Amino acid sequence: MTVLKNFLAILSIVAMLLGVTESCHSNEGENMALYVSIRGAVNIPSVEGQINRVLFEGGGFGTPDERFRITFEMEGKTMNYGFWNAGSEWVIKGKVDYAGCHFEANPKFPLSFKLTGKGLRYLSGIGKVKSASGKETSFPEKSVEQWLLVLRSSKEVDNKQGAAQALGYLFRDQKSGPEIPKVIDALKIGLKDKAWQVRRDAAASLGQIGSEDASDALVPLLSDNTQDWWVAEVAAAALFKIGHGLSTLSIQKIENMLASKNPKMRLLGVQALAAGAHSAVMLLQEMLKNEKDISVKEAAEKSIERLK
Repeated sequence: MTVLKNFLAILSIVAMLLGVTESCHSNEGENMALYVSIRGAVNIPSVEGQINRVLFEGGGFGTPDERFRITFEMEGKTMNYGFWNAGSEWVIKGKVDYAGCHFEANPKFPLSFKLTGKGLRYLSGIGKVKSASGKETSFPEKSVEQWLLVLRSSKEVDNKQGAAQALGYLFRDQKSGPEIPKVIDALKIGLKDKAWQVRRDAAASLGQIGSEDASDALVPLLSDNTQDWWVAEVAAAALFKIGHGLSTLSIQKIENMLASKNPKMRLLGVQALAAGAHSAVMLLQEMLKNEKDISVKEAAEKSIERLK
């Protein structure tokens, strides 16, 4: 089923006009639904660029709903890579030639797209894309208020997901400031969204910002097993980045995870406890006495070091 779905997605891309760009407004009007038409083929397309770093994430593997996120950072020679699953996300940092288009993105606010039957659907980021025919589509910076409005009121998953991503990049490592409280509040709402993509990206952005006011709100997502635990993994990573702010009640909830027979649950728990207090250090040290799973043990040791 997955192979068929991927093949149909590829065929839809092949059918598009080479290098054409088009744009259309969303029904709600508060955000632009921009699409970049790309060149596709059944064989793996060529990437013009030395791949300096490729971050590959995914979830739902082996199911009709499997998804990927691939982050490209390139410059230099030619290599081959292809990620054509419908619904997959492409994140472009810097200058990249790929799929018949030339991408130029702000490294501090990379371009993010979702692959659809219409082409690459813009989610967030600052930059521009030039087609093989020379037509150019620009993605300028939006205001904070625009992104907040989209996250709070849009009915479209792609719009909300893009807004959740954008707020993390705009306020990266800004733990305080006049706009931080309303940004944190909006992202907390995103943590409860019905769409797992919005929950995942809201959690990631809270980790990027690093405010301890978000720590307790991330804890419920540690049991979110959507997309092979992708959402929960991002929430645990966010707590590890924040490194403080967990209440006593939240620490107690995570403590229950440490007793799970599922090593995945224990792994998420020990990562999340990096945002705990001194009591979390004692919990982790006690756990290490009997823990057999190497990955869990390594994660626990990193969290203890983070807490010191």
